Amino acid sequence: MVRRSRRRVLQVGLGLAGVGLLSGCGMVAPQPPPRRPTKVSRIGMLMPAGLDPTNTAALLQGLHGLGWVQSETLAVEYRWAKANEALLARAAELIDLNVDVIVAAGNEPIRAARTATGTIPIVMAVSDDPVGAGLVASLAHPGGNVTGLTNLGTELGAKRLQLLKEAAPWITRVAIVWDREILGGMGDDPGLGVAAGALDLQIEPRPFGAGHLQLGEALEGAAAGGADAILLLSQPLGGFVTFVHLPRFFAKTRLPTMAGDSESARAGSLLAYGPSVLDLFRRAATYVDKILRGAKPADLPVERPTTFDFVVNLKTAQAIGLTIPQSVLTQATEIIQ
Repeated sequence: MVRRSRRRVLQVGLGLAGVGLLSGCGMVAPQPPPRRPTKVSRIGMLMPAGLDPTNTAALLQGLHGLGWVQSETLAVEYRWAKANEALLARAAELIDLNVDVIVAAGNEPIRAARTATGTIPIVMAVSDDPVGAGLVASLAHPGGNVTGLTNLGTELGAKRLQLLKEAAPWITRVAIVWDREILGGMGDDPGLGVAAGALDLQIEPRPFGAGHLQLGEALEGAAAGGADAILLLSQPLGGFVTFVHLPRFFAKTRLPTMAGDSESARAGSLLAYGPSVLDLFRRAATYVDKILRGAKPADLPVERPTTFDFVVNLKTAQAIGLTIPQSVLTQATEIIQ
């Protein structure tokens, strides 16, 4: 009896479905899985010189997990450069290759790609304040041909100050160093002042770039001005690899420095706390996948970071004679020894 009853229900259901489809009552048949691409799509990678290649590898692994296979359904063209002029030239090369989408990392490469084309989709693997930099109209509605991910986090400055104070409890005056070309006036963020007051810290803005001081000059000025610690809010992605003198600066001044990316910690800063660049690249694969399957960049909101790295450089701590409290070490996602 049970089997006959189930069979009758199934037959009735199928009958109603057929009637619904024929009468246009709104019942929808199950959707087939996405079809495997029938042509090879071409991606252009526009990256700053010095970027860790594991980041682009993470993006390709993400695409592989979404069904894309290099040399079968996917071709990748790499272009790397340091200066803005060179980035523009590399972006033009990618356009000449007729790529289907450009993946760019860092504000300068993104801006170069955006300057070079207003039609080819551009995916930001990582960007600093893309709205303030004029790269997108807004995070929710980017508009144009640019979308992707940002490492912007309004609460990060306060968290960095907190960790810096925990690692070096004796500090009282912190120089806030940031790039005007990347973050505009973010160094003047009132949230930093509130956090500094709660931690009994004085903060001193030290911007660089955009016709002002260079990074090295800003850091030297902070040390000469009496700061006993530095919070480095921003620098060009991969920048510490190209500034050879920075490790010497850290060693010479012996100032505890908190930066916003793991590259900085590997170059000699005491601490680094910020979004995981590796995770951002991995998530960028979903944007590339959607665009290659027909989505428009203007319809894909820019996403914020969800995974963060906290790196402690014990080599630097030893060099400046600082013992990092265990309470700080237990929070670290990476310890450099």
